[in-house]
This record gives sequence, structure tokens and C-alpha cells, in this order.
Amino acid sequence: MNGNRVLLEDLWGNEAKWIVEEVQSAHDVTQMIEVVEHRLLQLLHRSEIYSDQRLQWSMQYIMASQGLLSVRDLAGQLSYNERNVRRIFQKEQGVSPKELLSIIQFQNLLQGLYKGNLTRFTDMDVQYGYYDQSHFIHHFKRFYGLAPNQVFK
Repeated sequence: MNGNRVLLEDLWGNEAKWIVEEVQSAHDVTQMIEVVEHRLLQLLHRSEIYSDQRLQWSMQYIMASQGLLSVRDLAGQLSYNERNVRRIFQKEQGVSPKELLSIIQFQNLLQGLYKGNLTRFTDMDVQYGYYDQSHFIHHFKRFYGLAPNQVFK
């Protein structure tokens, strides 16, 4: 540690002035601790709500796009940079946004197969956003555990 002090105003802006005033008007140390703890819990709650909203918006965009969205496009929709989007997903979902996009993309493919909308694998490649048949087969094996030709004999 460099020994430099960090002012509350640098962390919390004008809200820090109110906290300082409350702490200074406290009658004893116990009341000071209660004031600080109360304010910290308020700030934590606000940041959780904000994070939840970002995640909900992200999920809406992902579901609407059927997983056919890049992380860059998702970040643009949310007005965040890609790094923040990745961090939010890793923290809140435990997976990267790219991984979740791939899962949603594959789920939509399975729904299409279940409904009987497609008869040829080449149709699936195009409709569900796979670059080529090799890419499709790789994802199918990864998420389903078997190659498509093993499943659809």
C-alpha cells in the first residue's frame, strides 16, 4: 500500500458529504458504525439492482436474437464495452456471454428439429447461424454429445 488516503468524495461523489455529516452528528461509535453500515448496504442494494437490470436486458436481446448475436453487438445494444459485458455474465451467470449465445443458438436449432421445420443439415447451417457444416457438427457434438449422423439415422 502506498499510504495515500482515498477520500469518500472520490468514491461516492456528493453522497459522501451526507454520510460524513451523519457520522459526525452521531453520538457514539456504535451509532457511527450503524450509519456507515446502513449507507453501505444501500449502495450495495442499488448496485445489485443495476446489475440485475443489465443482465435482464442482455437476456432479452439474446433471446430475441435466438443466440445469433455477437458479444460486440450485445455490448453495443447495452451501451457497454465487451469487457464489462463479459465480467457481468461471468459474475452473474457463471458463463461467458459467448457461451450463453452458443447455448441459446443450439436450443433454437433443437426446437426447429423438434417442430420438424428442417429436413436437411445444410438448411440448419444457414437458418441457425452456423458458418458451415463443420461448425454445425462441432457444436452439435459439443452440446448434444453425439454427432448429428449418430442421432438422425
